Amino acid sequence: MAARGTNTVQTFDQRGRFIKRLGIPSQNNESPDEKEFFRPTGVAADSMDCIIITDKDNHHVKVYNSSAELRGMFGEHGKLNNQFNYLIGMANFGSYLIT
Repeated sequence: MAARGTNTVQTFDQRGRFIKRLGIPSQNNESPDEKEFFRPTGVAADSMDCIIITDKDNHHVKVYNSSAELRGMFGEHGKLNNQFNYLIGMANFGSYLIT
């Protein structure tokens, strides 16, 4: 669950019990640390149990494995390929991720 007010993402088990909090509030959205979020807005899971998170005001996407370990991130602010302008959310269509 994306928690925009705390700039974190919280994970829960199937019964709704809290498991782990991902991220810390961003200190500088111009060059965010890989652990920082600044208004995360979308969370999805893919067929390989990866957790994919859109980080709206940091203008990038972060990918975590099922153990909530960061596997990678991509994107930056702009309007060109691999650039984003305030990601609002995403949808997962099999092997395609639409933001």
